[in-house]
Amino acid sequence: MEIVVAILTILIILSVLNIVLIQLQLRNINYQLEKRLTEHTRQPVSVELINKDLNKLTVNINKYLKAEESLRLKSIREDRKFRELIVNISHDLRTPLTAIKGYQQLVKKGELSYEQQKKLEIAVKHTDELENLIQYFFEYTYLTNSEPEIDLERTNLNNLVAESLVAFIPILEENNLAVHFKETSTIFVLADKKMVKRIIQNLIRNCIQHSEGDIEVRLLLLKDS
Repeated sequence: MEIVVAILTILIILSVLNIVLIQLQLRNINYQLEKRLTEHTRQPVSVELINKDLNKLTVNINKYLKAEESLRLKSIREDRKFRELIVNISHDLRTPLTAIKGYQQLVKKGELSYEQQKKLEIAVKHTDELENLIQYFFEYTYLTNSEPEIDLERTNLNNLVAESLVAFIPILEENNLAVHFKETSTIFVLADKKMVKRIIQNLIRNCIQHSEGDIEVRLLLLKDS
């Protein structure tokens, strides 16, 4: 009887010890997974305890991690190829468009009848619209398929608007448009300067495209009531 009790006691101790070891190993696996997430490592999960089920679990976890990493890398490669494709398409479209605009300028310098001038103006207008569409297409596709880094800095909005308007003076003169820039107090914003400048340029292009008279630009600082 005493031998049976002793054997049972040993078996219970071994079972408890085995359970404790499995729990420790599970904690170790969890620690390794957390380390991969926080430190962004690619180290495979390892197991020290010889246990059939734990070994199988570890193998499956590593298979999943490897498959997930392969999908992530594939997605990065496809995204890079897609952006390169968009850049190439944009360039391929802009090249003949630039040639078209050049020929339009040459034709404009020649002697044209009133009807020919009107037709040329229509052609120029549609060419400008196409150029804007290409630019919007490029920017939209790029922004929706990437995570642009935002570089926040204290920016003088008045100066940024003024600089952008000056850059468009030749185009404004071609379209017989005058700009009245009414400055109030200097406005500083915390923003990405390049992105804000791009927005301002797009607004100016829209004004040139759709304006039927002089353009009035005014900066207003809205305050919460």
